[in-house]
Amino acid sequence: MRRSGLIRLVAALLAIGFVVGSLRFAHADKPNLRGQYEEKLIQDALDRLKLSQADLDPQPDGKIIEEILSDASKVILPGDFPLSKYIPWTWLNAVHVRTRHDVIARELLFHVGEPFRRDLLEESGRNLRTLFILSVARLVVVRGSSPDKVRVLVVTKDQWSLRLNTEFRFDQARLDVLSFQFAEHNLAGRNKRLSVDFGFDPGRYSLGMSYTDYRIWGSRHQFKLIGGLYLNRQTSQVEGGQLYFQVGRPLFSLRTRFGWEAKLQVVKDIARYFSGGTIYLRNVQGEEVPDVFNREQIAGQIQVQYSAGIVHKLNLALGFRVQHQKYGLPDDFPDTISDAVRSAYRQLLPRSESASGPFVGLNLYTARYIRLKDIQTLALTEDLRLGPELNLELRYAWHGFGFSSDYLEASGSLASQHYLSGNLFSYEVKGGVRLQYGIDPRGSLLNQYLTAQVREITPALGPFRLHLSAKLQLRGRDLEQQRMTLGSDSGLRGYAPRALQGGSLYRVNAEIRTKGINLWTIHVGAVVFYDGGDAPPVLNGYLRDGTYSGSSYRQDVGFGLRLGLPQFNREVIRLDLGFPLESPSAGGIYAPRFSAEFGQAF
Repeated sequence: MRRSGLIRLVAALLAIGFVVGSLRFAHADKPNLRGQYEEKLIQDALDRLKLSQADLDPQPDGKIIEEILSDASKVILPGDFPLSKYIPWTWLNAVHVRTRHDVIARELLFHVGEPFRRDLLEESGRNLRTLFILSVARLVVVRGSSPDKVRVLVVTKDQWSLRLNTEFRFDQARLDVLSFQFAEHNLAGRNKRLSVDFGFDPGRYSLGMSYTDYRIWGSRHQFKLIGGLYLNRQTSQVEGGQLYFQVGRPLFSLRTRFGWEAKLQVVKDIARYFSGGTIYLRNVQGEEVPDVFNREQIAGQIQVQYSAGIVHKLNLALGFRVQHQKYGLPDDFPDTISDAVRSAYRQLLPRSESASGPFVGLNLYTARYIRLKDIQTLALTEDLRLGPELNLELRYAWHGFGFSSDYLEASGSLASQHYLSGNLFSYEVKGGVRLQYGIDPRGSLLNQYLTAQVREITPALGPFRLHLSAKLQLRGRDLEQQRMTLGSDSGLRGYAPRALQGGSLYRVNAEIRTKGINLWTIHVGAVVFYDGGDAPPVLNGYLRDGTYSGSSYRQDVGFGLRLGLPQFNREVIRLDLGFPLESPSAGGIYAPRFSAEFGQAF
């Protein structure tokens, strides 16, 4: 397809989204935000308490909370899965410890004896739904023993916490990436995570352990520790490892005024870029060079935060950051590569440097939220924040702090999300630049980057909803030599993972998604999609030496399934079959490509 055809296609897709999004603009009924799965759990909880829908209090504001009730469902209930009459699925509950009542209660921002406030109820629900251990968390208000009193019913259902894997990616019949973990995310029902980790990608194996405590001794302080080793997949020799440590007190509520955080990360390994299952070969002065290099990174920071406002939020962060990074050629770099090409390839690696200095950050947003379903999940409540958000950060690095680099770095982002008459529209623009002298003969403005993304989700048309997305990423004078990739793992499903690689990226995606069909409690949805994009060295095609690199815009169409199993994961399982619209080579075939992983494609 010619570029003019692409422009017409993108314009048509955006026009369709606008028209569909406007169909009910003036006369739309209030959207139905409730789904059968969660509503049945609420009704069952009311039944167990001998209550009905008539006992719900429609006007609880200002009334005294006289009791907080809790109803925690087991992970697997009778009738959740097929053949329940013959297969005792509920026996699996014996190896799962349900979340303790006090763990649920400590996330609530209200207490018995206090006047009821709707905003605290909603924020408490959002806090609970952020916990990985819960698939469902809904709060309802029921009448109290007198007209001036109410009771709050907290309805939860655990998510399966003992896991054997958390991430995978299939490409064709090949397992491209696997993170295999024997992990307990809810130790003794107390929301603490301990795991033994094993994973691999096309180049290496990883072995390690991790521990996370979200509430140290019941306080608001958090602690996280990760350690691991990397082994070469061909030789099984140790080639590096990582250590990550974090401790702090987050801004856990809109009313929390102060927070702090300290973290340290150490990584030493061999970085490999792959296209499909093979090493990506970069063309350097006419020679094909395997894209492999040594990497050593040490980064640490400490920061304090102040938060003002409740609805209109202002968060201010002050901190100090230290980082060291070093890159070079591995010992087994091919001897056949000439010295001149070796030297040229070194110039393409991220720049080694050490820097330290203070930073200040500003975050502004409006705390307005809406609860929707069937956006990124199936049948489960999703909390979306509406309105604009602004982020700014200014960092200063000075050699007087004991490191070699001097620079001033600024970054920022502006994002906004809007919901009207069933139509959800969002955009985000991010950018940054570094002022540093004596590094690049082309100028002192380095590490320039710009990312822009828009997304449109139309109102439901029967069981269907149209999802549109467009993304643009640009980088200039990049000391970090960051690589943009496109493939079945990143929004171009008809092509191999990381098939396209370059210094910039543009991508468009369109999906028609169905609502989930409830089979027992397994939710099944379907999609049809179009993907298009490229990851060229530079967006206009002209390199620094004046040569034209050409365009490799790729497109695909396809269909897929989405599986939602709320007992095991809030994220959907994505199964897609993409058909490329370009032949891979002269005389080649348009072979479909199968991919699978957790989460929606975009």
